[in-house]
Amino acid sequence: MKPLLKGEDIKRYSQPVNQSYIFYPHIIDAKGKTNPIDEKTLIEKYPLAYQYISNFKNYLIDKKIKYKTNPTCWYSLHRAREKRIFESDKLITPQLQNHPSFAYDTMKCYPDAGGYSLIPIKEHNENLFYYYSILNSKLFYYFITSTSTAFNNNYYYFKTAYIEPFRFPYASDSVINEIKTIVRKILDSKQESVTISTKENEEHIDQLVYKLYNLTPEEIAIVEGKA
Repeated sequence: MKPLLKGEDIKRYSQPVNQSYIFYPHIIDAKGKTNPIDEKTLIEKYPLAYQYISNFKNYLIDKKIKYKTNPTCWYSLHRAREKRIFESDKLITPQLQNHPSFAYDTMKCYPDAGGYSLIPIKEHNENLFYYYSILNSKLFYYFITSTSTAFNNNYYYFKTAYIEPFRFPYASDSVINEIKTIVRKILDSKQESVTISTKENEEHIDQLVYKLYNLTPEEIAIVEGKA
């Protein structure tokens, strides 16, 4: 059983807390690929889980045949994705939202279809807080609202097609460290209470982001809806 996150479980600058779990009978093989646990092992090591899932065996086999996935491993997830991705330290966000709500997950949670994961390549992992802060900034949200189409009640999609065109600027080590320090203050405050206001620190980050992109006062006013 793995901790499952729904989109509404993912909160801005807060360690997500799952309300549900998912049956995930998969392992990483010697080649680093995610594959189903074989049925014999599942029966021996997880008899209660196997007993439960067996109630749906015929339905699951029919579904596997219909969608042309492996009916032999009828108990496995239809599309399990890669276990290593879920169990990495990662940024996660609800896919559809009306305000940046990126969170930093260190608890190896498994987002469902309502959540979206951003996994840094290894050499950029140490600067994850830097990307984290920019993705939660007013400037990034302005970019999203300016380059994609709104859905009901001005909600926007936050996934590859909309995030990928965005570019992160070069920043000196001193600026990156300053941002990391502020992000840690926000996270520490949110750990004490998820309802605590961190507005001052978040606005400080917004100002640093504006400087990174060399925005003029007039451009900042546009981003903040004051022009």
